[in-house]
Amino acid sequence: NIKSLGGSGGGGGGSALSSGIDTDPLPESESYDDHRQERLSTTGNRRINRNNPKALSSRLSRSRSASSKSTCNKTKAIFWTLMLAGIICLYFGNKYFSKPTIGNPHLDRNHLHAPQTAAKSKSRNKDEVLLMLKLKNSTTTTDEDEEIESAHHLESSTASLSTPFPHVVFIGDSLLRYAYLEWLHHQHYHSPAPKSLINEKRLDSWYSFFQSSTAHFQGYMTCDCRRSYEWSLGKEVENRYYFRGNGGGYKGLAATYIQAYGDNQAHGRVGANEFRDATVSPANDTTGYKWGYMGWDWDNLVKEYVAKLEITPTLMVFNAGFWPNDKISRNLGSILRSAKDVMGDHGRVVWKGITPVRGEQSVHPSSSDLAAKEWSYRYPWLSYEVFDTSSSINEEDYFDDKHFSNPSIYREWNQGITLSHAVVHRVFILVGGVRTLSQTQDSILKNLIYPICAPPTCIAHLVTHFSRADNRPGSKGEDPGGKVLAADSNDGASEFFDPLNNDMFPDGFLIVHAVDGYEIGSAEEQRAMDLMESEIEDPEVVHRLRVIRYGDPRRYSMWFARAYAFKHF
Repeated sequence: NIKSLGGSGGGGGGSALSSGIDTDPLPESESYDDHRQERLSTTGNRRINRNNPKALSSRLSRSRSASSKSTCNKTKAIFWTLMLAGIICLYFGNKYFSKPTIGNPHLDRNHLHAPQTAAKSKSRNKDEVLLMLKLKNSTTTTDEDEEIESAHHLESSTASLSTPFPHVVFIGDSLLRYAYLEWLHHQHYHSPAPKSLINEKRLDSWYSFFQSSTAHFQGYMTCDCRRSYEWSLGKEVENRYYFRGNGGGYKGLAATYIQAYGDNQAHGRVGANEFRDATVSPANDTTGYKWGYMGWDWDNLVKEYVAKLEITPTLMVFNAGFWPNDKISRNLGSILRSAKDVMGDHGRVVWKGITPVRGEQSVHPSSSDLAAKEWSYRYPWLSYEVFDTSSSINEEDYFDDKHFSNPSIYREWNQGITLSHAVVHRVFILVGGVRTLSQTQDSILKNLIYPICAPPTCIAHLVTHFSRADNRPGSKGEDPGGKVLAADSNDGASEFFDPLNNDMFPDGFLIVHAVDGYEIGSAEEQRAMDLMESEIEDPEVVHRLRVIRYGDPRRYSMWFARAYAFKHF
């Protein structure tokens, strides 16, 4: 080992050996002067050390021992430094970045997330992409608005709890709060609601209003409520839970209200399984929040909080009102689907449009209202309700610029919130040739009709007009005469779609309607065309039909299907 360190070539090996020894800490047995003397005569020292292996070995042993002690000291120093840094990180992490606890009531809403938040998918379906593009082109957006949340969609229903009776969940602003209280009063008492229930200004404080409106329901409601008149968006909370089981002359009913101001945060101080412990607190209460969701994260609010309530929801009612809601509109498709998945096949969703302000009879839909309207065309279980402004609303019907003081206005607004499972009827007009339909009828049912109108909440009406021939005069198809026969048209439709009905559509949920057919060029067809044109008030449409009538009678015959649908539905 000595030989390998020092080498036999003199300078190179000696330099390495000297460097290896002299850079180590000075052993305690040597004085500073002795060590300095060695350094002043390095050449002689090397010769002496090289010629005296025992001395060199002793020196190496002492150096290595010192080096080992130094390394150990360094390791200990690093260890304690890391420990101290970890303790500091834990302290400040819990203080500033942890989830809310009882001792942290004033929470930065932008950093509040619910526990067990699901991973967000990066994919969007085609409908959402088209809707986002439409909204983007129709509204002015900022850089922050461009950070669109990815759409979320449950792969399967989370409605694992039983639903022994209806549970209606309201998620929205203060207007929806009063709609909730009026609707619930009507369900509980079957009488008009008192004005004090829908107007907090009739009491001397928010604490009094919370106490009074909660006690109004005879012990069936609890309220996780706190607010002062020095209003602060992040400090107030209002979530109401009504639970009435079957018995005592009542039918079971659950009704929940979660206060949510558009894109701002909805939050609460009790967990989903703790709603019976909810209490009204004075304004100086400092209890912190256990959960919170921003507006564009309502899909997770539904999946992670509402889904865990004791009774599975059967109807969910949303609104955004006058609050900023552009970010909600971009993720609305995912929010709606999450609500439907939590409720299951029989669940329904109602989106309530904006209301008029005092002094105006018209309403101006928000971006989320417009998005809900678009989605309602695709989802039969979604109802977009526009506030009816046909009835006269006076300025006396308001207690401020936006809230109504007249309970009858809320009663009218709540007409669409029913406990029965409303069935939607949708009409599909299908025109074309049998040769095409014979290859596509299975796809039409699975990919067009069923996704838009699935049982049991929707009945599909299929209006068809086609025959087994090419339908053009002089064609060489199955009917060279180019006739459109009623038997071919009607019977053919039933033959095509009936065999598949039992797979997707139970009896009565897909109805195929017969449309009269005529021989092209016959007097009967001419009379039918004249009658249809006489019923059209728009002269431009009549002119276009007249062109088709003489240019392409087959295409004109398709208008009989459209006319049938408009007459009968």
